[in-house]
Amino acid sequence: MNTEHIDIGLARYSDWAFTSSVVVLVAAMLLLAVELAYSRSRKAADRELVAAGTVAADSTTPGVVADEPKRPLDERIGQAGLALVYVGIGLLLVCIMLRGWATLRVPWGNMYEFINLTCFSGLVAAAIVLRRPQYRALWVFVLVPVLIVLGAAKFALVTMFYMHLKYDGWLLSAVFMFPLLIAMIVIGALILLFAYLSNHMAPIR
Repeated sequence: MNTEHIDIGLARYSDWAFTSSVVVLVAAMLLLAVELAYSRSRKAADRELVAAGTVAADSTTPGVVADEPKRPLDERIGQAGLALVYVGIGLLLVCIMLRGWATLRVPWGNMYEFINLTCFSGLVAAAIVLRRPQYRALWVFVLVPVLIVLGAAKFALVTMFYMHLKYDGWLLSAVFMFPLLIAMIVIGALILLFAYLSNHMAPIR
């Protein structure tokens, strides 16, 4: 690799920011998935209370006075996940900016940088569209493809160039690609699992 016009220190910090962003976004996805799993059952429980004739303490309508509602644990978990999403977006922006400063050019000069910028733009767009609390659980379906693309880009960069997999035989390529395929299958299975649990588990109090 030609490093004549590259600031190695800034490039290293950019890689650290990228790794930190991915780790934070994975943690955010897991927290938001927990909220997604319990939000539907919580809404169903609220509808049952309404159907049972519960009323607020200051209501003039006859009925059973409902307890003062507390913010459910799954909602607090979802808010923590959303905060981590914003942190992850910020770290990805730092990664892109440091990459540009390290190379003294626009930070989309190769496929790795272009993918980072594309994922960052998608996350910013999602932050605008999904800014309302009722849309928060939908972040799971945004983060999964973004993390897959970011992970695949980094995986391809490391294995093809730094580990010279590009110049090795097809068998070694298959050995490295198989774990990536397994990881994608596991992520898909987790999404299906949380979708199932969202309809079959009681809300967290």
